[in-house]
Amino acid sequence: MDKEQLSLKARVDLEWDKILDLLAAQAVSVPGSSLCKNLRLFSEIDDIELKLEETSEMAGLLAEGGDLPLSPFPDLVSVLNSAEKGGILEPGDLMGISVFLGVTSNVKRYICRHETVPVLHAVVSGIEELREIKEKIDGAVDSGGNIKEDATPGLKLLMRKTKEFKMRTRERLKGMIHSPEYAEILQEPFFAERENRYVIPVKVEFKSRVEGIIHDLSASGATVFIEPKELVEMNNKLKMLELEVEDEIRNILIALSNMVSSSHQIIRNNLLVMAEIDCIYARARLSRILEGRGVKLNNKGIINIKGARHPLMVLTGKEAVPNDILIPGDTKILIISGPNSGGKTVLLKALGLFAMMVRGGLHLPCGEGSEMALFQEIYTDIGDDQDIRMGLSSFSAHISTIASIFRYGTPGSLVLLDEIAISTDPSEGAAFAEAVLLTMRERGFKVIVTTHYNSLKTLGHSGQGFCNASFDLDLKTLSPTYNLIFGIPGRSFAIDIAGRFGIERGIIELALERLGRNDLSLDLLLSELNEKKRSYEEDSKRAKELRLEAEHFTEEQREITSRLKESEKDIRKKMRAETNREISKARQEISAIIDGLMKDRRKERADSAKRLLTEIETGISNHITGSGDCIPLKDLKAGDHVEIKDLGIEGVLLDDYQEKRMIRVKVHDSEIKVNPALIQGLKQPAGQRIKPESIVRERRPPIPAEASALDLRGKSGEESIVEIDRFLDNAILSGIKEVSLIHGHGTGRLKKRIREHLKESPYVLNYRPGDIHEGGDGVTVVELQ
Repeated sequence: MDKEQLSLKARVDLEWDKILDLLAAQAVSVPGSSLCKNLRLFSEIDDIELKLEETSEMAGLLAEGGDLPLSPFPDLVSVLNSAEKGGILEPGDLMGISVFLGVTSNVKRYICRHETVPVLHAVVSGIEELREIKEKIDGAVDSGGNIKEDATPGLKLLMRKTKEFKMRTRERLKGMIHSPEYAEILQEPFFAERENRYVIPVKVEFKSRVEGIIHDLSASGATVFIEPKELVEMNNKLKMLELEVEDEIRNILIALSNMVSSSHQIIRNNLLVMAEIDCIYARARLSRILEGRGVKLNNKGIINIKGARHPLMVLTGKEAVPNDILIPGDTKILIISGPNSGGKTVLLKALGLFAMMVRGGLHLPCGEGSEMALFQEIYTDIGDDQDIRMGLSSFSAHISTIASIFRYGTPGSLVLLDEIAISTDPSEGAAFAEAVLLTMRERGFKVIVTTHYNSLKTLGHSGQGFCNASFDLDLKTLSPTYNLIFGIPGRSFAIDIAGRFGIERGIIELALERLGRNDLSLDLLLSELNEKKRSYEEDSKRAKELRLEAEHFTEEQREITSRLKESEKDIRKKMRAETNREISKARQEISAIIDGLMKDRRKERADSAKRLLTEIETGISNHITGSGDCIPLKDLKAGDHVEIKDLGIEGVLLDDYQEKRMIRVKVHDSEIKVNPALIQGLKQPAGQRIKPESIVRERRPPIPAEASALDLRGKSGEESIVEIDRFLDNAILSGIKEVSLIHGHGTGRLKKRIREHLKESPYVLNYRPGDIHEGGDGVTVVELQ
């Protein structure tokens, strides 16, 4: 077997042509399909990565929901060959060129509009649009592949003249066949065409009565078709006109053919690029069917495929159990064991297909983060190669293949061996297989081999470039699970499975007795190892689930805590708003009392009303915003943490209460004076009280002028009072000493109400009308405590 035959055997064993046929079916053109069936396998990583990126970019375009305007186009090679040699192209061939040029332009423009596909940009950059040729062809040839009557002014004129003359000729014929002269001698009252000349059907017995040219005889012999003498001249003229039309059409075809001929090389190049685009399109469509992904490549022999599935099983709709396949670079020989029909051969073929697919720029049916080694040569010995014609037994055929692999294989070659050295004496076969694998390891081959030989399983456990893997079996049902386990060899379960298929129990027991003691011990050991492995994986899986569950609960608890904090803030804001509304309501309720007091200037009644107002405000605030975490005002001392209830601002008390009219509070870096009724203490952990002398007072930066004025024009008296109190609170907290209240002149009622309120405000030291530069009497300037 020579090297070419060895490579062909690998294609057959792996069913590579089935992949190519399914790929070609995704193409839309004959050239694209042909390129798919002869898919080139690249050898350099840079070239392969470029091809994989082409597939990824095209798959991305399709995933975006875009509709690549790649419609079927003909294979124009023979047409271009004819044009290159000076041949006159048929209208249908010209229309095929026009269709191709249209598809070419549409695809190039579509791809160039997408900035996310730079590799595809480079592919279509080789396309040269021939718009003039397309426009000329479209102007002369219709979609049905016929020359248009108005292709040129000369043709249009000739076509008109021909139609008109043909109509006159037909009118003359109608008059003849309906005249009494021809009534008796005609077979039927109609006319026909023979050899592009008009004739009439004459009964054979009356042919001598019509002077003219006989063109045809009916199948029955009862009718002759005669061109009457009086029509000869008209037919001749009509023929001349038709010849002129044909000559004009020929000139049009020659001109168009010459245009194609002069650009045939450009069109050929465009055809190659479009075939490549169609092949990329087919690769992307196949990727979508496979749910495939591009993989990372390496030259280190590392195979790390996550969730691998056999591509042909996916494409034919069969259930494929995904497996993680990790073969380190320093593992030269992977020995796969386990039960029959457990998936060993399927895995072997899948890995071989993966090695070929990546070299053709095809995505693999696997998970994210997969990596595949690059193999320049792939050799296989899979299936029964018995060759009766060559007189080879199964064993001999396998040995012949292995001998050829040793002859042509090079370091880094991928070798796939299914059931190595079977069909012979088991002990000799096992010894031979061990020798083959040891030698292949020394030659630097990457070998994946399936076996039932226990000695090879032992070899796989020896390290030194060897590794075991096995397919699992459901011990309860003895059914394959198709789950691959690395690091542990697998039992064949031949005797157990035989019992499942109805072999008598006595035969099964006898077989177990006859089984060698060493083999039985190894089988028991493998069963125990697999059971421990399965138990460990189940425990590991459960631990992982519990860890994820704990992480989920922890995260959920964080979210709940965060939401509770946010909810608490919202509640406090709502409670403060409710406080302000209640205080405003209370102020409205006693506004009548204040109005009466303003009329009755007695100080004791005014003081009584002020105390009443303070008590109402304090009571409402305590009722709405108070909590078990607050300290009564009478128990507060300098250094305690307090909150200004109306504003929800926290600070540090600088004075003991001692029934002072105003108390100093440090808020951030500022010191403000606050009505004691607006203060409530906050409970703090032990040791959190701050000594007043340790508080460093700093001056706040000046407040912008616009922050020291309040415009009350258009508001009612009570609305203004509420806004003034809030405004003065903020001004005090901001350290502003003087503010302006803009109320305008109007009827003077608002101005009066505001100034009356300022007389009673604990914040106000003095107030006055504004001077001429401050707005005059329409403004009240307030000096704060």
